[in-house]
This record gives sequence, C-alpha cells and structure tokens, in this order.
Amino acid sequence: MTGRRPARWWRATRAAGIPMIDALAGAVTATDAGALLAMLRPDVVTLVDDGGREARSRDALRGADAAARELRIALAGRELRRVSINGDPGLVALAGERAVATVCASERGGRIAELWIVRDPAKLANWARH
Repeated sequence: MTGRRPARWWRATRAAGIPMIDALAGAVTATDAGALLAMLRPDVVTLVDDGGREARSRDALRGADAAARELRIALAGRELRRVSINGDPGLVALAGERAVATVCASERGGRIAELWIVRDPAKLANWARH
C-alpha cells in the first residue's frame, strides 16, 4: 500500500489557518526545531512532489521527524511568503525571483496533521514573486 492520501481526507482534517502557517514559517526561519516539532502531530503525513527526482517522493512520509526534515529541506534559508494555494493559506519559498517550494497543510486538534510540499521545478515555474 502506498501512503497516498485517502479520497475523503478533507473530512478528517481542515486546512491550516493563517496563524498556523505564520507560526510554521516562524519556526523554520528561526531554526527552532523544538517549536517546529511541537506544531506537528506525531503521526503527521507528509507528501512531497519533487517531480520524481527521488524515489521516496512517491509515497507518503510518516512522523514528525520526517516532516520536520522535509520542511527544512524545502524552506530553510529561503525567503518565505504566505500565499494562497488552491484557496488555502500556504507558503512559497523563494530563491531570488524563483520559487523553489510550496507548502500547504491541514490541521487536526490544533497541530499539523498533513503536509503537501511541492519542489517540482516544472510545477513551480509559473510561481512569480508577489
């Protein structure tokens, strides 16, 4: 079984709100591992789309440590901007004028339950600096 999101995922979780997304950006920017881990549910599911460059990107990653690692890979050391992604709050990570990652999340019980991280250059090509 792959770790793909079940068809009815939205019924169990809701999109992370602006305060949660802002806190996520703050924890990554401050390189505060403790604050970052505290925001994540222990059973958080992370889906990474890197365009198939890494075999593991096809399956969901499980657990707070894996999620924190992927967030650091995608966001650390980048300019972060809060943006709307499919109508929900998210983050775009910029390297100069180029988007290198987007992140959106869902939450359950006040903590991040699911993360979607896009690092596929082809999918990010149309993101422009706002």
